[in-house]
Amino acid sequence: MDRSAAIDRVQVGLAFRTGLETRVINALQDAQVQLERGTTLPWFLQTEVSSISTVDGEERVKVPSDFIREVDEDPLWYFNGSAEEAADVWTALAKDELEVLRRTYPGEGAPIGYNLDPSYFRIFPTPDAAYVLKMIYYKKDAVLDSDIENLWLEHFPLLLVGMAGF
Repeated sequence: MDRSAAIDRVQVGLAFRTGLETRVINALQDAQVQLERGTTLPWFLQTEVSSISTVDGEERVKVPSDFIREVDEDPLWYFNGSAEEAADVWTALAKDELEVLRRTYPGEGAPIGYNLDPSYFRIFPTPDAAYVLKMIYYKKDAVLDSDIENLWLEHFPLLLVGMAGF
């Protein structure tokens, strides 16, 4: 279902009223924001494996712009190209409190742990080179600012339409 069909459904639910397109669009967008801030997120908002990289001498790595939150059972990983036992070794980074990581992993080296704040992954010890990090996370869906079908309207159209109509 695309945005125009969703608008029609909301207006039908409001006793066949018309002329509310702008208000309905705003309500659809608000409903999407509310759902994406919820405690439970749907499977279709999980990304494929995505990559970001560290910078030599910088503990901070910016979270992706569409990042909502981590997938609980899937940590941040880095490629350990120096591992002797295999050519393709991905190492899970331990997540912990910032103060604990600063005390436990001072100095520079290959990533061992991380902390997440609203804007950055903070990697410890401070990376001494560029390391490729991999993760799967929940992402924000495309905003309904044009007549498109986003993932919410594809998978849960009645939920979004119902919330917008309410």
